[in-house]
Amino acid sequence: MKKLSMFAAAVCAALAALFSSFWLSAAAAAESAPPRIYGGTASARQGGVAYLNIAAENFEKVGSMEVTVFYEPSVFSVQSVEKTGLNAGNTSADNDDPEQGALSLTAASGSEEGISGSGNLWRIGFAVAEDAEPKTYNIGVAVGEVTAADLSDLSVASGNGKIEVQERPVSIQTMYLYSSVEYSSAGAYEGEEVSVSFFTYNACGLGAAEFEIGYDRDRLHLEEIELGSALVSAEGAFSSINDDGDGYVKIAYANLKGISGTANPLVTCRFTVSGNEAGSVPVTFAPSGLYNSDRDPIRAEDAEAVVETLYRAPVVDLPDISIGSRENACGAFSVDVVAEGESGLAAAGIIVEFDPELLECVAIEGAAAGNPKYDTGKARFSFLNEDGISEDTVLASITFRPLVSSGSATLTLIRDGLADENGHEIEAELLRGNVSFAEHAWGEWAASGARNVERTCANCGEKQEIAVAGAATLTLEDEIKVNYKAWLRDPETREILSAQDFGLDVSAEVRIYESAEAEAAESVFDMVYNGGTGYYEAQNARSYAAKEIGDSHWLEIEVTLNGISVVFGRAEYSPKIYAMNQLSAEGEFGDLKNLSLALLDYAAAAQTHFGYKADDLANAGVTEEMRAAAEAYRETVYTQYKPYERQDLPGLTVSIAMSLNLDGRVTINGYLTAEGERVQMAVFESEAQATEIDNAAEVVEMTLTGGRYKGTTRSTQFAAKEFGDDVYIVFYVDGEAVTPAVRYGVKDYAYRMLSNPNTAEDVKALCREILNYASAAQIFFGYNTDDLANAGLDAQEA
Repeated sequence: MKKLSMFAAAVCAALAALFSSFWLSAAAAAESAPPRIYGGTASARQGGVAYLNIAAENFEKVGSMEVTVFYEPSVFSVQSVEKTGLNAGNTSADNDDPEQGALSLTAASGSEEGISGSGNLWRIGFAVAEDAEPKTYNIGVAVGEVTAADLSDLSVASGNGKIEVQERPVSIQTMYLYSSVEYSSAGAYEGEEVSVSFFTYNACGLGAAEFEIGYDRDRLHLEEIELGSALVSAEGAFSSINDDGDGYVKIAYANLKGISGTANPLVTCRFTVSGNEAGSVPVTFAPSGLYNSDRDPIRAEDAEAVVETLYRAPVVDLPDISIGSRENACGAFSVDVVAEGESGLAAAGIIVEFDPELLECVAIEGAAAGNPKYDTGKARFSFLNEDGISEDTVLASITFRPLVSSGSATLTLIRDGLADENGHEIEAELLRGNVSFAEHAWGEWAASGARNVERTCANCGEKQEIAVAGAATLTLEDEIKVNYKAWLRDPETREILSAQDFGLDVSAEVRIYESAEAEAAESVFDMVYNGGTGYYEAQNARSYAAKEIGDSHWLEIEVTLNGISVVFGRAEYSPKIYAMNQLSAEGEFGDLKNLSLALLDYAAAAQTHFGYKADDLANAGVTEEMRAAAEAYRETVYTQYKPYERQDLPGLTVSIAMSLNLDGRVTINGYLTAEGERVQMAVFESEAQATEIDNAAEVVEMTLTGGRYKGTTRSTQFAAKEFGDDVYIVFYVDGEAVTPAVRYGVKDYAYRMLSNPNTAEDVKALCREILNYASAAQIFFGYNTDDLANAGLDAQEA
């Protein structure tokens, strides 16, 4: 995309000159209104910035002025003063007296015609105090001495401005509360202890609070209550706990500096279960009077934890069939189903039930385990031993994978027929197993190979391995620059991984060297993480001119993960190497290969034209096979588009010329032979816009060089895909257009050079390759592909 910017000051000055005759005639045609300097209106919130315009009205040939702006210093302070509008090109000064609340402004015109018309003079930025009273404030405007361009005194009226100060909105933070219940299984039996905790992941700067805890005193007996470490260790922490009432606890808490981040837990209660009864017992947690350390209120909803109590059946002395338990399960684990030898078990059908939201069965194994089946929430198998067992025997080994990282689950055995060796049904006590879940207990990261790191879980032995990759690519749209990237990936699937998911602290940098042997780097770039792509990215500040595409540099990429350094050895890289890699890659000849070949040919033509390293042309490594593949591809893609319609220059009363800067960025040079104090070249995006200079995308101030004026565009530059686009140029002398709109662009330049019999062959070759490169870029980027830049070349030139 072309980079087009507006030079507002130049446009306003030119507009005033262009329409000065209009204003004079209008003033003569009607009775003049008195001149005036006045303030506008503005608004801002407490602690914000209000921008107030000081404007002029009905000025006619004003040479100088003095203005004083009065403001309330306890509410406002001057942050910035900017000349604008009628005052943009004048000499101006400002002097602020913040104690008195007075800002003095002066301006003087350097033109013999002075300042005429209506419009803004200054734009003042007033910073609003944080504690300003919300209301509308008057801003006084006092006009001092005002003189005309001929130094005679003028009488100018004044008008005050206004600034409305609005109240800053106050937001109330919300602290979200959560609960957890810890016991040895899916519930607790009579006499067993239960731990109930309430916590938050964001304490919102908590500085004061009251907590009320309610519970059923007939089902739960409170053994202990304590505040979490985050509350107790806070600076100046104070607390009062009243647990004298059965079934009710009242806690008052305060600290000096506030608590941020997690508070895990806020409060923990330890209960003993009373009564041999199954059911659900709620424990309520009601917060109130929550404030942060600045005394701002905090919002929070009540939380509730539910304690599940269990019924314990009377003990029956039967032989056991049991399933194992597992603590701190974090990865896949196996438990055995074991039958006591006293049972004499010869045949059995066993079902293991489990919570499918907590566990997933992945395997059933065992020499005697038959017909294994497992699905959501159930695992089934059969057992057969013709003689019946006489010692404790493993019936099957079942493998589960946890689906959560906290809490607990129960493995319940269900009989589906138990028989001895004679086929008689037998009884057995089916003992369940318990599983508690935990986070992985990962060890420290360590190097594993040249570009890999790994860590191991102390609980389950699972390993995690991460590979580091790095590469360099090109930006081809605007300027040609080298991009560097590094990323983390799975060594097997090559999937891009996020360091945040593994708690890794990652930094990356790329070092650029002048040669393979250089000891010190020319430049070092920090690589910045791009959350959208997963890459750590940096870009070389240097851009490559066409003739420099073959120039190499040597790069080293270093990625550091938790202090472990992974370094990619020094490698040579350049746009030429990038393009040759694309051409050499496997696969059919496509848009990118076509663009890469056109890039190399363009570079070689530029080297020849500029006499730059012409003994080592960028396309020297292109083989006949590559070029033949390109021609075959182009025959299928390049069709007959509309030819280029050349526009002859119109008859002009002044001498103009235009050319391109091709050495670095592709920009426009303009030349004009004329006499005047101010000469400008205006660039328009379309012919329809080229009627008024204030429509210009860019206005260039031209300087006298060697007897004629020269100017070069800055923001008007062409990416390769835009070489076929045109702009329209109008030259101005002392504010008057001296030429009509002249269409011009890279394509226009190239075709003019090609059609000129006096053009040197190296220039013609360069122009042909410019057009071919532009067309390849249009196809690759899908830009104006119905009007390719090289469509006007005949078959031999193309």
